[in-house]
Amino acid sequence: MKETEKKKKINKDERKIKIILGIMLILFVLTLASFVMLITKLFEKKEEPKVPYVTGIEKNEKLVERLKGKSEYARMKIYLGDIVKKLNEKNYSDIYKRLAPEYKKKYFNSSEEFEKYFKDYYPDSFSIKHVNFEAIGDYYVVEADIIANNSNEDNKNKKGLYFIFREYDFNDYVFSFSKNK
Repeated sequence: MKETEKKKKINKDERKIKIILGIMLILFVLTLASFVMLITKLFEKKEEPKVPYVTGIEKNEKLVERLKGKSEYARMKIYLGDIVKKLNEKNYSDIYKRLAPEYKKKYFNSSEEFEKYFKDYYPDSFSIKHVNFEAIGDYYVVEADIIANNSNEDNKNKKGLYFIFREYDFNDYVFSFSKNK
């Protein structure tokens, strides 16, 4: 009788071991499946919804990432720095695209008029000094001074020039500025 009891006990122990191994196998398969799903999600190409920018200018992902988490003032400084850089590079058409539509209609009927204005009234190469910043509703006003990089063009320096920005999204904005007559 002791032998049959031992066999029954061994059978019970084997059954417990089989159940434990079965549970471990199921957990292993679930874990493996979770890892496979996680890895495929990481390498999956994410499609961004194609939302056209108000200005129609292509999205610069690096700049958008740089702008996220920045204060309003910091973003406007970045935008203004980008504008100055493009003006110094004589890339007038990109800047013209960013002008507010009503402002364009009132002051510059074409990109050529805008380019002529800048060549007549602004130094060939200049830097900018931020003086003041204000947020007024949906608009941001940056007061800045224009400083010629070439001392021969000091007569084209500007003090108290206002840039008015309207931001729709990160790197999706239009602007206008105080214009000389």
